[in-house]
Amino acid sequence: MTERPATEAERRLELLALPASDEVLRAAVEHAGRVYVPPGAPDGYVAQFRAAAADLQRFGTMTADVRKAWRNLGQRIRDEGVSARVAELSNVVALGACSGGEVSAASLAFADGSFLILFDHGLATLTWLIAQLHAISRTTPLLSLPAPPNPLEPEAAARVLRLASSWLAAGGRAGVTPPLVMSTEEITAAGVLISEMDLFIVGHELAHILLGHFDGKRPRLGAVGGTGQLIGKRHDEEHAADLLALTLMFDDVLAEGTASSAVVELRLTAVRLFMAVLDVFERSCFLVQPASHPSASDRWRYLSEQALSRWFEDFEGAPIHVAQGLLDALAAIAEMPRAADVDVTEALGKRLDRQLWRPAEWEKAAELAHLLTATDRQALVVLRTWHDRPPEADVTDEIQRRVRRLIDEPAAQAVMQSAVTGTRSVTRLEAIQTLTTAAEEAGRPDTSGHLSAPGQPFPAWAIAILAMNTLRRAVDDGQLDYPLQRTHLARGDRSGTD
Repeated sequence: MTERPATEAERRLELLALPASDEVLRAAVEHAGRVYVPPGAPDGYVAQFRAAAADLQRFGTMTADVRKAWRNLGQRIRDEGVSARVAELSNVVALGACSGGEVSAASLAFADGSFLILFDHGLATLTWLIAQLHAISRTTPLLSLPAPPNPLEPEAAARVLRLASSWLAAGGRAGVTPPLVMSTEEITAAGVLISEMDLFIVGHELAHILLGHFDGKRPRLGAVGGTGQLIGKRHDEEHAADLLALTLMFDDVLAEGTASSAVVELRLTAVRLFMAVLDVFERSCFLVQPASHPSASDRWRYLSEQALSRWFEDFEGAPIHVAQGLLDALAAIAEMPRAADVDVTEALGKRLDRQLWRPAEWEKAAELAHLLTATDRQALVVLRTWHDRPPEADVTDEIQRRVRRLIDEPAAQAVMQSAVTGTRSVTRLEAIQTLTTAAEEAGRPDTSGHLSAPGQPFPAWAIAILAMNTLRRAVDDGQLDYPLQRTHLARGDRSGTD
């Protein structure tokens, strides 16, 4: 039988899915074996690990996981027409993964009618991390798996996720994030969660194809993260793809009308955690969410309002509030104390994979995490207490003057212009670096006022944070004149984190 020629999507996958070297793969498998296969692990568990290791060595990426998610999704679809269409697409859709480190997944269309669905290693790193963190911090069972006897505090879990997200948002290598040491039951819990997340992501990319979101001007769609600006995406298309992905994911449950509460909770928890980890990354990465893409928090809100509140209104587990402990901690992530390396190390204890924990790298990540998620209040605390200023001094007007001056700088104007027009995604790190440099330049001639201290380095980054957050609010509100309200800088409560 003559072998059919490769599709353009398959050829492109071969170019994009650059596998790790044999040496790196062997080291990764050996290390994972030490972390994930404790002495006395059940035979079935060991067999699963060996199969996963073989897949990794075969593809050099997580390609096998993406293809498994496609198969599992197809088995859940009960609608005959959709099922037939997905079966047809199986002949023209190539699925795979690459190891570039972007936090993204995308679907691409080609002139020969083929499609490519591609995951990146950075996304896999963060989704696996949040699955692990939920597995070890939960206080309720997951399926038949009991909660861990000594669960990790949700705040500690949130700090770990903030460190990893900030590291990736600042361009750090995805593979540097160390795995956590867990029991076989905890690894199993994380594994079933990540399988459901993969299924939802594949469903989202498939939905773009099924809904006809591609045309000649838009060869690429469906990224769920990353710093690249995509062509021609619209918010309504993203919401529609999410909704169809969720429908496909629950099609067996919706068609049959019954499902165990444990199964429903597992699937909902996976989708909720997926949106949560994207939200943390987006807050660390973007000055303004790319105009072509709704935020993860908006995506979850849309799914909750359009589907979940109706589908599972009688569900005992309050589906919209799954994983609440970890989610509450993540919601307060910007106001947490500085995510110092020592704090995370002590909190994780024996769960930390110390062989891959490089203190110098994670101390740097801690500094980045603090900057990338800093709030106005934290910046104001630094400015008001800097250099033992006189307690009677009201520095609000001076701070306001410095922020206004910075916003009027050409560098700040350029950042704002890029964010408003959507010509490219502006990262928070780029904005902080640009604005801090501009604040240092703009502040040098000003030697008057309570914020002046000759010979002492001025905390220009705090002025940059205030300016950056003001610019972000202006974009979010659709205002292009950069209004700065005194109430933002009111004296108020002087307490705060470091």
